[in-house]
Amino acid sequence: MAPKLSHTKVFDEPYLFNREAQILADLHQRGAPVPRVLAMDHVQKSLTMDHDGTSLETAIANLPQSPSVHKAWLSRILSPLVQAVTDVCEQQVFHLDLACRNFLVNQLKDSEPQIKLIDFGVALSARLPLQKPLWVIPDPRLHHPRLVQATAEDWRVFFRDSEAAAAIYRRKGLATPTDFVGRAFDIPLEAYQSYWPKSVVADSLDKRWCLVGHSFAELLEELSRRLSVSGAEHQFLTDSSARLRNLQDDALVKESLLALPLAAAGLGGTPRPKAFYAPDPPPSEGVFKAYVLGSLAPWRWLCRPMAIAILLANYFYIDTQYKTHQLALSDLGFYAALLSLAAGALGLLAMLSSRLQGLALVSLLVMSTTQVWFGFEMASQGLGLATSLALGLGLVAALGLAKAADNRVR
Repeated sequence: MAPKLSHTKVFDEPYLFNREAQILADLHQRGAPVPRVLAMDHVQKSLTMDHDGTSLETAIANLPQSPSVHKAWLSRILSPLVQAVTDVCEQQVFHLDLACRNFLVNQLKDSEPQIKLIDFGVALSARLPLQKPLWVIPDPRLHHPRLVQATAEDWRVFFRDSEAAAAIYRRKGLATPTDFVGRAFDIPLEAYQSYWPKSVVADSLDKRWCLVGHSFAELLEELSRRLSVSGAEHQFLTDSSARLRNLQDDALVKESLLALPLAAAGLGGTPRPKAFYAPDPPPSEGVFKAYVLGSLAPWRWLCRPMAIAILLANYFYIDTQYKTHQLALSDLGFYAALLSLAAGALGLLAMLSSRLQGLALVSLLVMSTTQVWFGFEMASQGLGLATSLALGLGLVAALGLAKAADNRVR
């Protein structure tokens, strides 16, 4: 039997070499779809791994230039791509550089392609925390806004605190950079090797599925550029990419990723005079939720402000009814009004901070609960069904908007 082929990767920096080796070994032991490390050379800073296929980039380039072949191949490759990414995420490792060059494809005859994920230089891990800034320039065109902000802050601290970096820039007659978002800058490798910060902002990021989903959106965009597909297939890749960007709910991202192969099940089949994913999908709450919330993503930032506006309008209506009909405000009603006004103030404050989004929803729930109480009190004093109906409609609208805002785009 012929020996299995191997591949060697060489690193410039010891930390990146060690971290890659640790992550690959950890994932392979847990059965995740990554190459097996065969040998490590700490002097040359090189990893020798199983050769598990060609890169997805090369595999696409080697396809026959036929739209029908590309469409059929896309329908076969999408499911194993999603499976590989989600399998790695389930092991609490979150790859944030999902591009065609970082997937290996082993195309077996008459079977589904086998996919392996490689190059974990830009990844977050629950078991292997970062000890240096991520080796990536933050780019708002490629990365999730949370990752852009965190990485920019880590580089800002690096150039502020690293005396070695400042000395290298002075020696070259350059000013140390101050703006790290969306523009190239040189990172002194010598300074990076000797720099060990007390903490790394990117490592404290939560909502890591959201970061991966955003990166997967970039992968879908890359596939749409590299593959000779048009019409419904191209639109599917573009729409799916848009639905995965800038999300703030891990459960929604996971749902959306797992729904992609189902939505793409018709790719490569007999052409139809309609979209290849059914306009009326099978009854599946998860797929429907992912599709609808994804479609509303560009407008979701308005949800909580509209919810607050509706509740405040209801307050004005309640106050007007009390004055018009000379209703008496009970002691309990007085304290309920104070509680609700305080909750409203907290809700407005919470909307201004990315760290207090849960408090905003709780505040809206408190406000809504007190308004329900006022509705019952008004009905008990003879204001009738119309008042209760008006309050009910307002509350339903406010709570519905607040729920949608749970996954709003920042």
